[in-house]
Amino acid sequence: MKNRIRIFRISLSLFCIIMIVHGCNSKTAIDKMIDEGNGKFESADFIGAAKIFTEVIKNKPGNLKAYFRLASANLCLDNDVDNFWKTISRITVVDPSLNDLLRDPTYNQSGHSVDKLQKNYIIRKEKLLNISDEISVFTNAINKNRDNPKLYFGKGYWHFFLNDMGEAINDFSSAIKLDNNFEKAFIWRGRCYSRGFRYYSGSNYVDYFEDRHRADYNFRRAHQINPKNVRTMYELRFADDGEANPKKKMEILSSIIAIDSTDSYALLNRAQYRINLKDYKGAMHDYALLVKNIPENSDFWVGLGIQKINLGMKKEGLKDLRKALALCKDETRMKAIQGMIERNSSAK
Repeated sequence: MKNRIRIFRISLSLFCIIMIVHGCNSKTAIDKMIDEGNGKFESADFIGAAKIFTEVIKNKPGNLKAYFRLASANLCLDNDVDNFWKTISRITVVDPSLNDLLRDPTYNQSGHSVDKLQKNYIIRKEKLLNISDEISVFTNAINKNRDNPKLYFGKGYWHFFLNDMGEAINDFSSAIKLDNNFEKAFIWRGRCYSRGFRYYSGSNYVDYFEDRHRADYNFRRAHQINPKNVRTMYELRFADDGEANPKKKMEILSSIIAIDSTDSYALLNRAQYRINLKDYKGAMHDYALLVKNIPENSDFWVGLGIQKINLGMKKEGLKDLRKALALCKDETRMKAIQGMIERNSSAK
């Protein structure tokens, strides 16, 4: 009898141990889906991985890791950073407090020392990787797909996002080594260099100018690969010569407008350059396009009217100013426009 009781107790203990171990190792259906998605990602099946992570989010919207993994898969699919941000920003709907986590620490922190900003970047990085260590995910995938430039690009962008510029440059360089026409890898490697020189001290001129020239090379190489990429043209406006060469910037802005005549930012900047050069006719042309594209913008009508007045077309200019006044809804701005009308009406 005693032996039977002893055997029963031993069996019960073994059963409990098995149940405890089994319970600790058991995975939920969501965990299994995440693992399946990881497997597809590591085999460079980015479409398959994206589908699984999308399904995870559909079934469990609060799983933040799935948003990060989906963003990574999409980033490798099309190297579209805008799509990456569209995906990853969805976590702020789940938890609005995470909005500050995604935001660059330099946002609304002007005046902070470089050391303070670097500490903020480190804290932010730890919090982001605590949600999902995407660097490790990419590293595992790269170890199995060493000839895939898209994986290096994705890992490089995550390093850029985390402010690890040296690591990002290494990854973008690896992507370019595998594909020398990888336009977006050149663009983002250039941005790493241009971002870096913002933080140099005033006495560190050698590194400052060296990185400016490196940024310039990468943007020009990207532009050579795709001459119609407007975003690259904007980068070129600040490469090499910084703010010192308005003529070059005028040429770039004109190239942008030739591709997209609705680009308000380019039109407004070119108009300002032309005004500085007293090319009122050219500025009038730019404001006319701005008014055509966005007729409800009162400031554009003001710009058009003033340029006409500068060219001696007072009647037409005053008409545009009155149009601006009718559209304007800001009282302070309305008073300013009314003052323009009165001054130019009374002037001989």
